[in-house]
Amino acid sequence: MKHVHYDRLLKPLIKQQLEDEQFGAFLNQGYNGWRLGATSQDMANVQFVEKLCGELMKSCESEFITMLGELVTASYDSHIRMSAASEIAASNRESDNAEERFAGMLDRHKTLFESEFRLWATIPYFFVAKVIKSKSKAETPESYVHVSASTKYYAIKKVSIALTHGHLPNLLGAIDVRVRNAGGGHDSWEILEDERMQMHFTDPYSGKRDGERTFTEEEFRRYFKDCEKAVWILEMGLNVFLVNNPSFFEKVQGTRKLKANEIRMKLDALVSERWIRVKDFVFNRQAKTATIVLERVKRAFMAERKEMYLSNGQKFVIIQKEIHSKYKRTILYALDILVTHLEPQEIPVTHIQVIDENGVNIADLTFSPEELHKLLGKVTEETTPAPSNGKWPETTFSRIIEFRVNPLFEKAMRKLFDDLPNNEDEWAAGIKKAQAGIAKYITL
Repeated sequence: MKHVHYDRLLKPLIKQQLEDEQFGAFLNQGYNGWRLGATSQDMANVQFVEKLCGELMKSCESEFITMLGELVTASYDSHIRMSAASEIAASNRESDNAEERFAGMLDRHKTLFESEFRLWATIPYFFVAKVIKSKSKAETPESYVHVSASTKYYAIKKVSIALTHGHLPNLLGAIDVRVRNAGGGHDSWEILEDERMQMHFTDPYSGKRDGERTFTEEEFRRYFKDCEKAVWILEMGLNVFLVNNPSFFEKVQGTRKLKANEIRMKLDALVSERWIRVKDFVFNRQAKTATIVLERVKRAFMAERKEMYLSNGQKFVIIQKEIHSKYKRTILYALDILVTHLEPQEIPVTHIQVIDENGVNIADLTFSPEELHKLLGKVTEETTPAPSNGKWPETTFSRIIEFRVNPLFEKAMRKLFDDLPNNEDEWAAGIKKAQAGIAKYITL
């Protein structure tokens, strides 16, 4: 189902062929956009943010690259903080005490504003400073990322200049800084007898009361969801810009170092599509050693279904194809992820082990940095790294892939897929050749 939301929301904005890792990330973000209720106007705002990035690339490319390197580096820790806050709020939601339930939501809102919004609002804030030429106390490109969320909020909100593709204050969406200032950590709120939350707004300079706002739990959840959407728009605008400008994206990636946990996440995202999980990953940058343990997992798939429906009432059927994949290819994908996210001089001695779903050892290989350097170029049979210990496995495994199909073309699509081979390489070549012909059969 993620394909449906990606195709509707994000695919029209993407002008380049996505790599496997990027495609998986955009599938998830398409689903998030649907979950948050993204509209055509919201997607226009995503394009607006993309245009802002384009202007920044033209006017101050070097500074923009440096700032983005810092932003992307900080985004990993921010996502971890947001995930932790969400788990706490979900736990508090089960409480019988209304104050505890609201406290969890307010702390989550605080993290969204002070961490996530602070990061992604750097894009319009940087534009305000560098293109519109409004004053900022930030002295270096990196320091713009760490300017407070409230400073960015007010700088964006007060812009009155009309731009061609949008209005900067609209990018703030539903975010109300007064809710943040009365919420977690400031605690200017109370629970009324009917279990609604009343927030008291205070002028930060005079200390005088400056209004109030009351929420039921459901109203606050809807408000929070709208705030999430505003952050999603900012993040997606940058992400779309980066994938549409791959040479610029490479420059940004060259400015930062990924943490071990980030590399593991990228490994997980890639191999999970192949019914593999990362059982263990250890990377010691100083000792220049790495260990990767991959484990085959079995997935239970439902039988092929007829006449399912999307939320818009569109009918489709699911058809499946069993594909036979090589463990060797999966190992190469994993090694490529490791190598391409490190500086050449950081590439470690790497031990990689693969076990099947029954615990049987499939491969146990060790590679020298010199051999792994071959993965920095185009990988062919001649340039495939040779292990210093162990042998490349020839074993294959099976996995199921699914397709949504317009019911009118179900018979034709089944015949096409049945006629294509199960071997992964031949299947990929066959699908690529038939791609133009099958496009009209796939339900978008």
